[in-house]
Amino acid sequence: MNADIIKDFIESITIGDPLCHEGLAVFPLTTERVCAYDHLLLEEILPSGGFKITETSESGSVPELIAVNGTESAVLLVDGEELVGAKQNRILNASVLVGPGAAVKIPVSCVEQGRWEYRSPNFSAGMYAPSFLRASTARESGRTRSARANQRRVWRDVACFLRNSKIQSSTGALNDLYEFRGPDFEAYEQALPLPEEACGFVAVIDGRVAGCDMFARPDALRRKWPRLVRALAAEALVSRDRTARPDASLVTTFLKHAAAAATEPLTTPGLGQLLHLQGQGVTGAALVHKDAPLHVSLFAQQ
Repeated sequence: MNADIIKDFIESITIGDPLCHEGLAVFPLTTERVCAYDHLLLEEILPSGGFKITETSESGSVPELIAVNGTESAVLLVDGEELVGAKQNRILNASVLVGPGAAVKIPVSCVEQGRWEYRSPNFSAGMYAPSFLRASTARESGRTRSARANQRRVWRDVACFLRNSKIQSSTGALNDLYEFRGPDFEAYEQALPLPEEACGFVAVIDGRVAGCDMFARPDALRRKWPRLVRALAAEALVSRDRTARPDASLVTTFLKHAAAAATEPLTTPGLGQLLHLQGQGVTGAALVHKDAPLHVSLFAQQ
């Protein structure tokens, strides 16, 4: 069963020593269970033109986009990834594996409330949504048994985060935060290099678990880490206590509860099976294909 695959994968994880910088502690995760399933990632295939993400039609639809895979390889899209362009910027609500030659509708949320006009025909890869925004989507998925988010709440949370970050955006775009504060995030990226063998991480901010991502292959995390760490840095920069010491026991308990979490299948627009995870103090999702967890995202349940 896919639920057992997730449990076994999490229980196989070894927690490394934390890397710390300005209020953010990152615990690298490693495992010997590396997936052999061959697939591409969004950022490595999107610039080639063989894979495109567009609006569903000329008029568009806020909660959905179309992903068209013109390649001979499956392409993994990861929840929380930002898509920039077209009529408004979006983030992915769930991880999706788009098969070779397939065209699928993908569930998204708008993170740019003040724009609804074309800037480009296709989307490009932006940054990542902060973990609290991804956590909110995960909780909503569990409540509705779907990958749809509460769009009004997303807009509200983005606006609040921009205010707290002292960013003024004419269209309320989350991406403006990364554009304006790039040098601040570069410092975190340079100070927090994950080990090459790491397949995942648990991030701790303000003495609490902010989020956790785990991938089937270490190379997938290496490609995504520059964008993931900047999203975590954005949260750390508005944290209340940048001197909080990381607690390894907190991470151990979090992963223990994640391994014991109940799972429930959600509608999956692409290949594989998407599972919602809900346990003691933890919520999240996992995408399983070919008996391997391609991506697992976990968040503390508030």
